[in-house]
Amino acid sequence: MVEKRYKTQYLLCRVISKVIYVPGVLFFVIMDTRGYCAIMEIYDYPILPVATRLATPEDAASVFKEETILAIKEPRFSETFPGDEVTLLVYSASDIEILKPDDPVVCDVQWIDRRRFVEIKDDEPKKDLMEWKRVGNEVCSQSRPD
Repeated sequence: MVEKRYKTQYLLCRVISKVIYVPGVLFFVIMDTRGYCAIMEIYDYPILPVATRLATPEDAASVFKEETILAIKEPRFSETFPGDEVTLLVYSASDIEILKPDDPVVCDVQWIDRRRFVEIKDDEPKKDLMEWKRVGNEVCSQSRPD
């Protein structure tokens, strides 16, 4: 696993996917101001202010909604194998700051419109995870030689 940490810097990004919550770890996709995307993994984030019960996926989704703007202190990127997707790792809740859209840090920021990368049709029904898996399996099976 190759890791790169950017000391004394921060990454300004926003959440562009739904949160996947496994107890102890949050996963979602982020996009920076230039349109680059990465998977983000946050470990041991205190989703609930007081641990009176176990957090649920709904609790996690209420904290990291789509379009939530984040500032990540000293971002650490990991590439498990050369050529793999890059993952942004966060091990401490103090390395994440959730910003409001009117925060002075982001008021003059120009965000790349993510629709420039993927055509989004509002009238097209949304695919769930199993539908995307089926589509991916179909594409892979078509590209394999017999």
